[in-house]
Amino acid sequence: MLDALLIEKNITKAAKSIHLSQPITSGALARLREYFDGKLLVRVSFTMVLTPLVESLDKPVYHILMQIQATVEKCPDFDAYTSDRQFKFMLSDYTSNCIHA
Repeated sequence: MLDALLIEKNITKAAKSIHLSQPITSGALARLREYFDGKLLVRVSFTMVLTPLVESLDKPVYHILMQIQATVEKCPDFDAYTSDRQFKFMLSDYTSNCIHA
């Protein structure tokens, strides 16, 4: 949520980008405000602007999320020729007959 808010700088757009409703995103924003003990966005003319505190979080949040993504995306390579894993397939008779035909 915080990352989407940093990118979009708009509650409604942030909600859409993370596939949540605007009221749920507003609730999350309220919890962030409580956690950081202050405003995260302020209205300037017709737009919302990030406060200096939130702007200071931009790079650290981005780097943390990239570390998490890199960690999650690490998966061992699968080589079918050297693997000793066994797989079982369950097929209907119809599907089995189509394969052998």
